[in-house]
Amino acid sequence: MAKPWVLLVLVVCACGTYSTLRPADTLARHEIELTGGVAANSLGEVNPVGQVALGVVDRIELVGQYELSSALGLLRFGLLTSLRHGLALAVGLGGGTAYVAANDLNQYRPAAIGELTLGHRLGRTDFYAGARFFLLFPDYAVLSTRAGIRLPLGAKLRLILEGGAATHFDAGWGVAQTLAEGTAGLALSF
Repeated sequence: MAKPWVLLVLVVCACGTYSTLRPADTLARHEIELTGGVAANSLGEVNPVGQVALGVVDRIELVGQYELSSALGLLRFGLLTSLRHGLALAVGLGGGTAYVAANDLNQYRPAAIGELTLGHRLGRTDFYAGARFFLLFPDYAVLSTRAGIRLPLGAKLRLILEGGAATHFDAGWGVAQTLAEGTAGLALSF
């Protein structure tokens, strides 16, 4: 039998935050970044979030992310870079699963994900804004928009601060709710 505190954690963390974008400048070939932190939304939910990103080749990275209520994988393409173009632009496509706790759905759903991130790297500091669109099959969607900064704390360590909103759309594509979201964490590069 599950302990009462385990059930409480599962109930409190059920919705999720659809959080943590990567900067628009993608990782270099064979570079790895591990990210961990907490994400919160305006319902008072606080979730741990973890992410791993791998530079497959220059300007292409593979990303895996896990929260208590969602798991996703993305393939991201760096179309523009700060160094060469002054402004970075990355797009990502992927899939996964997410828990939907709205309109009496209360279930995990398969998801298709699209992402667009725009940003600029100044020295070792990343400024970025972007959006992720989640289509949770067959009839629910979430648009998560965020802005963030990654500040260097050392040679390989960065502080992540992000904020934004997630708009949930119901089966008739009307707005079910919009939630404020935020993430704080650390990123370690190898």
